[in-house]
Amino acid sequence: MLRLVLLSLEQNYSHMVNLSFLSVCRHISNILINRTIQFCCSSDILIMFAYAESPIH
Repeated sequence: MLRLVLLSLEQNYSHMVNLSFLSVCRHISNILINRTIQFCCSSDILIMFAYAESPIH
């Protein structure tokens, strides 16, 4: 599901979000793919909440 979200971001906001930012999103998703994550992406800002299964809060 997270990958679908990132793919949607890439398709819909590629003109707003630089490619390096998308690469960061993908990298984080690859690391935390099994955790509960909510992404709020806006231009060049990523806010990540990964509380549910994360040992660090």
